[in-house]
Amino acid sequence: MPLPPWALFVIAAWLILFGSFRIAVFFRARRRGEDDAQARGAFSLGVRRHLVFGLFYIMAGAYLVIIGFGYGAPSAMSATDDVPLPPPPAADHVPVDR
Repeated sequence: MPLPPWALFVIAAWLILFGSFRIAVFFRARRRGEDDAQARGAFSLGVRRHLVFGLFYIMAGAYLVIIGFGYGAPSAMSATDDVPLPPPPAADHVPVDR
């Protein structure tokens, strides 16, 4: 069962918001000029790691938005289109209802 399009947009919004939060944490830590080793949780990671993961989350959210609008869907990029279909069965082998 495929996901409804609104679910892709909700997940994409979460990803973009979380990526924006990670980038805001990056700039806040850069403004303070410290790489706080005593911080806890997500704030204990390296400063540049927040920027990298923030950009990754924003790109993943943007890709989900693109998929939601019908462009670049994974099925369109798969190599299954190159596989030839088997020939249809011959007409004399089809059973006839009487």
